[in-house]
Amino acid sequence: MTTATAASATTAASTSGARVAEPSAISYFYGPGFADMAKLVRAVFDSIRDSMALLAHKTQGRVGAQEGGFGLPRMVLACVIVAGWFCYWLASSVAQLFAGISFCLFMLLPQVVLFTVLEVVMLLVGGIVRVADALVTRVRHISYVCESCHARCTLPMYTCSNCNRKHCALTPNKFGSWWHRCECGKRLPATVLRPSRAKLDAWCPNCWRSGIETSLTNKTTTRTVMIPVIGGESSGKTAFITAYVTDLIDTRASAKGLTATPDGTDKQTMYSGMRSDYASGVVAKTATQQNIADASAFSMSFAVTGPRLSPERRIQLLDIAGETFVKNDENEQQLQYRDADALILVLDPMSLPLARSRFGSSLDAGDSGTISSARAEDVLTALNNNLRAVAQSDRHGRLDMPIAVVLSKMDESQHLLDRFGDPAVLAMKGLDAEKYGDWFDDMDFLCRQYLYDMDMGDIVDSISQTFSNNRFFSVSAIGHTAGDGSSFTPKYVNDVVDWILQEKDPAFAAALGARTFSKAKLPIVAPAQGLYDTMFANTGVSSETSN
Repeated sequence: MTTATAASATTAASTSGARVAEPSAISYFYGPGFADMAKLVRAVFDSIRDSMALLAHKTQGRVGAQEGGFGLPRMVLACVIVAGWFCYWLASSVAQLFAGISFCLFMLLPQVVLFTVLEVVMLLVGGIVRVADALVTRVRHISYVCESCHARCTLPMYTCSNCNRKHCALTPNKFGSWWHRCECGKRLPATVLRPSRAKLDAWCPNCWRSGIETSLTNKTTTRTVMIPVIGGESSGKTAFITAYVTDLIDTRASAKGLTATPDGTDKQTMYSGMRSDYASGVVAKTATQQNIADASAFSMSFAVTGPRLSPERRIQLLDIAGETFVKNDENEQQLQYRDADALILVLDPMSLPLARSRFGSSLDAGDSGTISSARAEDVLTALNNNLRAVAQSDRHGRLDMPIAVVLSKMDESQHLLDRFGDPAVLAMKGLDAEKYGDWFDDMDFLCRQYLYDMDMGDIVDSISQTFSNNRFFSVSAIGHTAGDGSSFTPKYVNDVVDWILQEKDPAFAAALGARTFSKAKLPIVAPAQGLYDTMFANTGVSSETSN
């Protein structure tokens, strides 16, 4: 977990809006070099001017020596002498002027030319390094995500390893291309092209501007995939995260020659708790954060490394208490919605009033007690409120951020399985194996159709109108009745994140051996009220026969 502490006196300056000076010396070729050349040229011309002034002074002295007496011969002689000295002064001045010019041409000019050549070369090299740094950062999607404010940045603040001064712009710029020299004299690597920069302590610049010091645990050169998992209380968010994280770290990563490691001691402790919950089959719902000084959203983040992953990847899954999310009662602005790669929206299919009245009696006592009390409409409203506050939409008002809509707990009732579980998908294939040939495309339609049949078609339409890239999944994170003593046996949890990785990071998806999904236009069949019963009337899976 990140370390967030009250800012020191230097931090207070940033809190008040004052710009903190970068504690680095400006590179010689970005200012001081020009100043030195200007001083040299000025010194040469000052010397010439002083010599001419001295000669003029001597001439005036000679002229003054001729003054006195009023005789005509004396006056004529004085005029001749003055004219002679004036000609001498003029000739000497012209000679010194040409001498000065010659000195500039033959002595000063080579230095200026040499400096200009070096200046052009160094500025060109600096420009190349700056472009290369930006390209590597962009092409490799290198970014850092704060564990406290959840803001994403491409350039953290770095601390000098010698004096602990914080550098806000440790990147190729006027302070240097490859290195910056701190005020204490320490040379600091100033580009992502130098891996040693990642060894410096890094801090979140967004928190710093707010007067808080928050260290970045993922200070290494990393590509971070950030996915908020959102939903109402008891909808299955925490079980979903527990199932995915535990399976990937314990089993899936090593099977593909990868290494997955929780970020830091706090995340390791969190992961140990997840493993325990996974083994027991019981997950406590996310607690509402009562202390307003603490972040409302918590994240589970871990790094994934391997020979085919460069840079290393980092997955950050964020969870927030359902009550807090629905009420928009967070302690802090939720910047993860602005910077997220994708969203996972978890809905409890039995939380819908019509579903509860029709199928509720078929639930075991354990499952019946875990039905979410959050209204699906309120969950979607809360999501839209958060997105409107921070997210950027296209000219059509839609977001290109992928969203996976998950109907959780699909196996807690046979009625649900018959609606959008495996029996329904198999029956759909039986209708037309060629038309309905993709398992997850069929699942997507069945989930949408279920919401239509439960009088929640507005939710499907709203998601389609808000997100240009959306897919619906049916999932069982625990895999059985909650609290029956068995360990997790998750189903389709990995596929949800696989789809997101395929959309946002295909190389990472390939390294994990992720499932591939069709590029068909979804839904493959337009859902409509009552369509399910029409399609499956003769298949034996229609729940209408068992109501």
